[in-house]
Amino acid sequence: MFPEAQAYSGRVWWRDEEGEEIASLGVLASAQAVTLPYTLRWPRTDWDPEHVRYTIPVTWTPCHYGGRRPWFLCPGRNCGRRVAKLYLPLDGSAKYYLCRHCYGLAYESQRQALHNRFLQKACRIKRRLGGGRATCTPSRRSLRECGGARTGGFRRNTTRRTS
Repeated sequence: MFPEAQAYSGRVWWRDEEGEEIASLGVLASAQAVTLPYTLRWPRTDWDPEHVRYTIPVTWTPCHYGGRRPWFLCPGRNCGRRVAKLYLPLDGSAKYYLCRHCYGLAYESQRQALHNRFLQKACRIKRRLGGGRATCTPSRRSLRECGGARTGGFRRNTTRRTS
Protein backbone atom coordinates (compact mmCIF):
# COMPACT_ATOMS: atom_id res chain seq x y z
CA MET A 1 0.00 0.00 0.00
CA PHE A 2 0.98 3.63 -0.34
CA PRO A 3 2.84 5.11 2.59
CA GLU A 4 0.92 8.22 3.65
CA ALA A 5 3.69 10.70 2.79
CA GLN A 6 4.85 9.11 -0.47
CA ALA A 7 3.60 9.81 -4.00
CA TYR A 8 4.20 7.95 -7.26
CA SER A 9 4.27 9.23 -10.81
CA GLY A 10 4.66 7.85 -14.32
CA ARG A 11 3.71 8.35 -17.97
CA VAL A 12 2.56 6.06 -20.77
CA TRP A 13 2.10 7.06 -24.41
CA TRP A 14 0.74 5.50 -27.59
CA ARG A 15 2.10 6.03 -31.09
CA ASP A 16 0.64 5.38 -34.53
CA GLU A 17 2.32 3.43 -37.36
CA GLU A 18 4.44 6.47 -38.32
CA GLY A 19 5.70 6.89 -34.76
CA GLU A 20 3.65 10.01 -34.02
CA GLU A 21 2.31 10.21 -30.48
CA ILE A 22 -1.48 9.96 -30.57
CA ALA A 23 -2.22 9.73 -26.85
CA SER A 24 -0.42 9.96 -23.54
CA LEU A 25 -1.41 9.30 -19.95
CA GLY A 26 0.35 10.55 -16.86
CA VAL A 27 -0.32 9.32 -13.36
CA LEU A 28 0.39 11.16 -10.12
CA ALA A 29 -0.76 8.92 -7.28
CA SER A 30 -0.87 9.45 -3.55
CA ALA A 31 -2.82 7.81 -0.74
CA GLN A 32 -5.64 10.38 -1.03
CA ALA A 33 -5.99 10.94 -4.79
CA VAL A 34 -4.85 10.08 -8.30
CA THR A 35 -4.26 12.91 -10.76
CA LEU A 36 -4.51 12.05 -14.45
CA PRO A 37 -2.92 14.45 -16.92
CA TYR A 38 -3.37 13.14 -20.46
CA THR A 39 -3.60 14.14 -24.09
CA LEU A 40 -6.20 12.87 -26.56
CA ARG A 41 -5.89 12.90 -30.35
CA TRP A 42 -8.15 10.05 -31.31
CA PRO A 43 -10.16 8.53 -32.88
CA ARG A 44 -8.66 10.67 -35.66
CA THR A 45 -5.05 11.79 -35.52
CA ASP A 46 -5.74 14.92 -37.60
CA TRP A 47 -7.65 16.44 -34.67
CA ASP A 48 -5.89 18.98 -32.50
CA PRO A 49 -4.61 17.44 -29.27
CA GLU A 50 -6.83 17.94 -26.24
CA HIS A 51 -5.05 18.24 -22.90
CA VAL A 52 -7.02 16.99 -19.90
CA ARG A 53 -6.04 17.06 -16.24
CA TYR A 54 -8.21 16.20 -13.25
CA THR A 55 -7.97 14.55 -9.85
CA ILE A 56 -9.82 11.41 -8.76
CA PRO A 57 -10.28 11.01 -5.00
CA VAL A 58 -9.26 7.69 -3.42
CA THR A 59 -10.88 6.18 -0.35
CA TRP A 60 -9.74 3.17 1.67
CA THR A 61 -11.67 0.35 3.34
CA PRO A 62 -10.31 -2.18 5.82
CA CYS A 63 -9.96 -5.78 4.65
CA HIS A 64 -11.29 -8.67 6.75
CA TYR A 65 -7.87 -10.26 7.22
CA GLY A 66 -5.89 -7.07 7.72
CA GLY A 67 -4.63 -4.32 5.49
CA ARG A 68 -6.61 -1.79 3.49
CA ARG A 69 -8.08 -1.70 -0.01
CA PRO A 70 -8.08 1.43 -2.19
CA TRP A 71 -11.15 2.54 -4.17
CA PHE A 72 -11.64 5.33 -6.68
CA LEU A 73 -14.52 7.73 -6.10
CA CYS A 74 -16.03 8.27 -9.55
CA PRO A 75 -15.52 11.90 -10.62
CA GLY A 76 -18.70 11.86 -12.75
CA ARG A 77 -21.29 14.57 -12.20
CA ASN A 78 -23.54 13.59 -9.26
CA CYS A 79 -21.96 10.11 -9.06
CA GLY A 80 -19.22 9.62 -6.46
CA ARG A 81 -19.56 5.79 -6.52
CA ARG A 82 -16.80 3.77 -4.91
CA VAL A 83 -15.35 1.67 -7.74
CA ALA A 84 -12.28 -0.42 -8.48
CA LYS A 85 -12.06 0.49 -12.20
CA LEU A 86 -12.67 3.59 -14.27
CA TYR A 87 -13.31 3.55 -18.03
CA LEU A 88 -12.69 5.81 -21.03
CA PRO A 89 -14.59 4.89 -24.22
CA LEU A 90 -12.26 4.59 -27.20
CA ASP A 91 -14.71 6.01 -29.75
CA GLY A 92 -13.82 9.62 -28.95
CA SER A 93 -17.23 10.31 -27.39
CA ALA A 94 -15.83 11.15 -23.95
CA LYS A 95 -12.71 12.57 -22.40
CA TYR A 96 -12.93 11.57 -18.72
CA TYR A 97 -12.33 8.28 -16.94
CA LEU A 98 -15.61 7.46 -15.19
CA CYS A 99 -17.35 4.40 -13.73
CA ARG A 100 -19.36 1.86 -15.76
CA HIS A 101 -22.63 3.32 -14.52
CA CYS A 102 -21.84 6.83 -15.80
CA TYR A 103 -21.13 5.50 -19.30
CA GLY A 104 -24.00 2.99 -19.26
CA LEU A 105 -21.63 0.05 -19.74
CA ALA A 106 -22.94 -3.46 -19.09
CA TYR A 107 -21.40 -6.87 -18.61
CA GLU A 108 -21.74 -9.23 -21.57
CA SER A 109 -24.23 -11.36 -19.67
CA GLN A 110 -26.42 -8.31 -19.03
CA ARG A 111 -26.69 -7.69 -22.78
CA GLN A 112 -27.84 -11.25 -23.52
CA ALA A 113 -31.45 -12.22 -23.92
CA LEU A 114 -32.93 -13.81 -20.81
CA HIS A 115 -33.41 -17.25 -22.40
CA ASN A 116 -29.73 -17.30 -23.47
CA ARG A 117 -28.63 -16.55 -19.90
CA PHE A 118 -30.73 -19.47 -18.66
CA LEU A 119 -29.27 -21.67 -21.38
CA GLN A 120 -25.71 -20.81 -20.36
CA LYS A 121 -26.50 -21.45 -16.71
CA ALA A 122 -27.99 -24.86 -17.56
CA CYS A 123 -24.94 -25.76 -19.64
CA ARG A 124 -22.58 -24.80 -16.80
CA ILE A 125 -24.56 -26.99 -14.39
CA LYS A 126 -24.54 -29.87 -16.88
CA ARG A 127 -20.75 -29.63 -17.27
CA ARG A 128 -20.26 -29.51 -13.48
CA LEU A 129 -22.36 -32.66 -13.11
CA GLY A 130 -20.22 -34.48 -15.67
CA GLY A 131 -22.70 -34.26 -18.52
CA GLY A 132 -20.00 -33.77 -21.10
CA ARG A 133 -19.02 -30.77 -23.04
CA ALA A 134 -22.00 -28.66 -24.05
CA THR A 135 -22.00 -25.75 -26.44
CA CYS A 136 -23.64 -22.76 -24.81
CA THR A 137 -24.37 -20.62 -27.81
CA PRO A 138 -27.98 -19.93 -28.68
CA SER A 139 -28.29 -22.39 -31.56
CA ARG A 140 -30.56 -25.34 -32.23
CA ARG A 141 -27.67 -27.70 -31.64
CA SER A 142 -26.95 -26.29 -28.19
CA LEU A 143 -30.63 -26.37 -27.30
CA ARG A 144 -30.64 -30.10 -28.13
CA GLU A 145 -27.43 -30.70 -26.15
CA CYS A 146 -28.77 -28.96 -23.06
CA GLY A 147 -32.23 -30.45 -23.24
CA GLY A 148 -34.20 -27.65 -24.84
CA ALA A 149 -35.03 -24.13 -23.75
CA ARG A 150 -38.63 -24.85 -22.69
CA THR A 151 -37.59 -27.16 -19.88
CA GLY A 152 -35.10 -24.66 -18.48
CA GLY A 153 -32.18 -26.55 -19.98
CA PHE A 154 -32.91 -29.88 -18.34
CA ARG A 155 -34.31 -32.95 -20.04
CA ARG A 156 -36.55 -35.32 -18.15
CA ASN A 157 -35.13 -38.76 -17.68
CA THR A 158 -37.24 -40.88 -20.03
CA THR A 159 -35.24 -44.12 -19.94
CA ARG A 160 -37.29 -47.16 -19.00
CA ARG A 161 -36.15 -49.54 -16.41
CA THR A 162 -36.37 -53.20 -17.29
CA SER A 163 -36.34 -55.68 -14.45
